[in-house]
Amino acid sequence: MTYPKFIKTSGNAKDIAGQKFGRLTAIGPVSRDPVRWLCECECGNQTSVVTARLISGHSKSCGCINVDMAAVMNLSHGMSGTRVHKTWMSMHNRCRNKNNPAYKNYGGRGITVCKRWSEFENFYEDMGKRPEGKTLERRDNDMGYCPDNCKWATRTEQNRNTRVNVRLTLDGVTRCIAEWSEVIGIKASTIEARVRDYGWSDEKALTTPLHNRHRPANTYEIDGKQHTLQTWADKFDIKVSTVRSRIYNKGWSVKRAITEPVHVRFRNKQCSLKDG
Repeated sequence: MTYPKFIKTSGNAKDIAGQKFGRLTAIGPVSRDPVRWLCECECGNQTSVVTARLISGHSKSCGCINVDMAAVMNLSHGMSGTRVHKTWMSMHNRCRNKNNPAYKNYGGRGITVCKRWSEFENFYEDMGKRPEGKTLERRDNDMGYCPDNCKWATRTEQNRNTRVNVRLTLDGVTRCIAEWSEVIGIKASTIEARVRDYGWSDEKALTTPLHNRHRPANTYEIDGKQHTLQTWADKFDIKVSTVRSRIYNKGWSVKRAITEPVHVRFRNKQCSLKDG
């Protein structure tokens, strides 16, 4: 076996000549910044690898390990490259590979794959072929991958089961906002705003009917007189949005919300200045 001419590295560079890393044996340095070592693989090939990747264990062969693993898996079950096999591979990758962009949302927060599903044959026996248009979903997103917690689901079902989806409970039934929207006929954005922006309870957010613009507007009685909210707001020189905020956010009575002037303290200060 012939080797290229090796270079001298700085005094701080780690000397790993002769050391073995998986199937690779470090022969000599061939570049600086970063320092790369020529390595000889057990299969007979040569490859150059950055020192850090050898020491960390990220590089263990010239690439022949992946080829051999694929060949073994293909011989054992003959399903390499199928949708269900790709799903199985992706599941393990998300949970175990720290370099995977999705790792932080899976393995990084404790999501694991059960021991039984370490073998593809067991996963296939439990889940069967992946149906067209469906992906692997966990029923409980805080639990790992196992037969009791997984099913094949459509993308819509997956989106409804994300961790960020708000779940509301009414009469003992818990659903995500998207599902409640379909059940009660109110837009999901409206339900979300009621809960997030106005602080309504689950029951109030789901049972309060929408204002129908084609029906007569509600009237409010103050001191024996009845007017719409807009009319009262005009009479007391106050914005309707301010009145609604006082009622829904602060819990004021309708009379107080309409009749109490805005910025009372500021106006009183102005009056005292004029009187002085």
